[in-house]
Amino acid sequence: MIRPHLPLITLSVVVLSSSCGGTDAPAAPTNRPPELTSTPPPTTVHNRLWRYTPTWRDPDGDPTSLEVVSTPPWVDFDASNLVFSGVPGWDNIGSHTLRFRLDDGTHSDLKAFVIDVEKGEIDCDAAWPASPA
Repeated sequence: MIRPHLPLITLSVVVLSSSCGGTDAPAAPTNRPPELTSTPPPTTVHNRLWRYTPTWRDPDGDPTSLEVVSTPPWVDFDASNLVFSGVPGWDNIGSHTLRFRLDDGTHSDLKAFVIDVEKGEIDCDAAWPASPA
């Protein structure tokens, strides 16, 4: 029996690639942390009011919050107005640290500032009662 001659068939696989960046999905936008746009006064004098209202912005427009971490013993924080303030006494002369955190729900950024309380001149008229007349 004679078998018929069958033609040889060759298959080729061709892989096409795109030079336009492939099929990767676009990268998600990066969320950036809030940025502090103010700095507290670095020095004050004892028996004088020290005050700081922090200001900040979030570059992505995310809602932000401020969390107080620690304050010097003579500083109070008014949460309704977001104001740090206080009057350091004689026993507060020296360096103190104010720490707070800015948070946008994704990023939290701890801020720390040193406040130096210096000796001021003593107002002798205010410090001592008047002599009896």
